[in-house]
Amino acid sequence: MLTEAVTGYCFHFNVYKGKRYDPTPAGELQGSYVVISLLRAACLLNKWYHVFCDSFFTSLSLAKRLLNLHTYTTGTVRSNRPLPNLIKSVKLRASQSMFMRQQEILVCAFKEKEKRKNVKMLSTRYNAELVVNRKPKMITEYNKFMGGVDLNDMLTSFYEDGRKSTKMWKKIVFNIIHRMVINAYILYQQNSDNAKSRLHFIQLLIDDLSEDHMTRNRVNIGVLNDEINNQNLRKLPERKEKDCCICSVRNVPGVEKVET
Repeated sequence: MLTEAVTGYCFHFNVYKGKRYDPTPAGELQGSYVVISLLRAACLLNKWYHVFCDSFFTSLSLAKRLLNLHTYTTGTVRSNRPLPNLIKSVKLRASQSMFMRQQEILVCAFKEKEKRKNVKMLSTRYNAELVVNRKPKMITEYNKFMGGVDLNDMLTSFYEDGRKSTKMWKKIVFNIIHRMVINAYILYQQNSDNAKSRLHFIQLLIDDLSEDHMTRNRVNIGVLNDEINNQNLRKLPERKEKDCCICSVRNVPGVEKVET
C-alpha cells in the first residue's frame, strides 16, 4: 500500500494473490518490484518525492533504481541484505552511530540502548547529521514519517462491519469501500472549514448516496397504496365460530382456539 505519510491518504494498493498470479520478475527482489509498481501506478515517479519503506522493501538496489527515477528513499535494512561488512559487524555502545557513503547513498548503523541490537538504515536524502540524544536525523525522520500505512489501517479498523462468515471476495470489496470513504473524509477535512466527526461524515454520505433510491421506493409505495384503495374491497360476513373440540379448554381462560 502506498499512502501519504501524515494524513494516511491511500494513493494506491495491490491485493497480493500469491506467487502464481503475482510473479516477481527474475533477478528482482519482490520488495523492490512492489515499491516501484505502486509508485508507477500512482504516477509519482520522476517528481523527487520521498518514499519511506520498512526493512522488507528497502535495499541498495531499490535506492539506486529510485534515484535513477528521480525519487528519494529512506528505510531500515535487514542484516542479510547487501551492505558494507563494517556496517554489519561494527560493535557500538549506546547512542553511538557509524556512517558510510557511496555516492548519493548514505548507510548508517545506530545503537539506541546498550541491550538493543544495531539499527541499520540507508537514505538518499539525508546526511550524517545528529540531533537530539545524538540520534541520526535519518532515524528521527523515519520515525516521524513512516506511520502512513499503519494510520490508514487503523482508520479502516474503525466501524468495521466484517463477519467471519463473509466470503473473501466480499471482504476485499468492503475493505476497498472503507478506504475510499477514508480518502473522501481526509479530502473533506483538508478542503472544508465545517468540521465534522468521521461518524457524522459517514452518516451524511450514506444519506446522500441512498437518497434517490429511497425516493423511488416512497413513490412506488404511494402508487401501490392508491391502487389498493381504489379497488372494491368487501369484508367477510361476520359469523360466530365454534371452538376447536381438541385444543380448547373451557375451564381455562385464554385456551380457546378456533382451529388447530
